[in-house]
Amino acid sequence: MQRFDESKECNPGTTNTVEGYSVVDTFQTRRDGTITKVMGVIDDTEGLGAMDTLPLEPGTRNFDIGGGKFNSTTMHLLEKYGVKNFVYDPYNRSKEHNERVLEEIKRNPVDSVTSNSVLNVILDEKQRKEHIELANRSLKSGGYAFFKVWRGNGTEIPEATQSNKAAIHYFSEICDVFGDYTVSMANDDIGNTIIARKR
Repeated sequence: MQRFDESKECNPGTTNTVEGYSVVDTFQTRRDGTITKVMGVIDDTEGLGAMDTLPLEPGTRNFDIGGGKFNSTTMHLLEKYGVKNFVYDPYNRSKEHNERVLEEIKRNPVDSVTSNSVLNVILDEKQRKEHIELANRSLKSGGYAFFKVWRGNGTEIPEATQSNKAAIHYFSEICDVFGDYTVSMANDDIGNTIIARKR
């Protein structure tokens, strides 16, 4: 894993759904500087596509912060990877459900945390910091948090529920919580995943 090259760009185009995966046409700037239109790629910032692109280990436990109201991702992780998933979502799960999950995580910290397409919808910096802090304190020492960010229309002009900013925009906020040299960008051409390791 390496730090992110800020010159990379990726602007999403049209979106379709294939077998439960969100599929997009996108423009990507490759490492050699060429700009390529890539058609029909899995949007790996949410849903099953987000989880399928992460190095989650079999037999581990994952805390999915903002994981939505459905259990399809939890079932997918268990069946395909042998990963036990705990979903916390203050907007899509009951208060009782969230309290049970938080108590479980507090008693027994997890191996990994996922935050998929969440930072980009939290427009308030203080609330984003609380989200990142929850990820950090939920991890075992040496565990990894994966923050995937959907860049929206890429204009960096916030709308009511979307920041439209790339993942690199949140890099320093994650470093502030996890510490410098424990945070990196995924080593790919898309640049939408920040990886943080708990010391």
